[in-house]
Amino acid sequence: MGNFVRKCCYLTAVVLLCFASSALADNMTLQSSVYGGPVLGGVYISPYPFTINSATNQMAICDDFADEVTGGEHWIATVNTSSTLSSTLWANGQPSTTYIPEYDEATWLASQLLNPTSACKYSGEQTCAGDISYAIWAIFDPTALNNLLPKTSPDYENAVWWMSQAASNGVPPSSGIDLHGFEILTPSPNVGPGNGGPQEFLYQTPEAPTSVLLGAGVLGLLALIVVFRRGMVQTAH
Repeated sequence: MGNFVRKCCYLTAVVLLCFASSALADNMTLQSSVYGGPVLGGVYISPYPFTINSATNQMAICDDFADEVTGGEHWIATVNTSSTLSSTLWANGQPSTTYIPEYDEATWLASQLLNPTSACKYSGEQTCAGDISYAIWAIFDPTALNNLLPKTSPDYENAVWWMSQAASNGVPPSSGIDLHGFEILTPSPNVGPGNGGPQEFLYQTPEAPTSVLLGAGVLGLLALIVVFRRGMVQTAH
């Protein structure tokens, strides 16, 4: 029986490690050899179409104004969540284990960008999604707003307004981090902002695939346990 327990523990560790590995890294490819999405302030705005692992047409939102990627570019991204936020790219430029409200604000803005009913406060903007994109960038890099000057332009005023909304609505009232169903996809290796690496993106994860993967892992573990139990019975006889 002791040998059986040890085998079960070993199998449990293997299954969990396999599942964890699949959740900790993503293969990312920006779709199209020449990306041609909407432009504001001379910059393509979010969301951007990606192939993430084997899933095509996955829309991700950039939070990194200091770097750039091109259509067809491929890289590996570390998947950061509330429990692994210490490895994120924009944690004050250094790994951090402290609460980082900027990510809550950025992911709240990302959810607004993906909401087709979101409306900007000031009329006359070129694109409301573009203004939200600049608000996300400016949370981590305030110089991004220079692309929307003068300050009296509707796009500049909207971006600043969205930042104020994120500060009020994006941070949860309790301690801890609420990523609003988003993952933070940080380039690996993490060379930090403005050092020539790919960009960091926010990705709203579909719930069903994750549940299916977890369920499959559990079922696989149960199946292996049954096999070992049968082997024990045959050995006993």
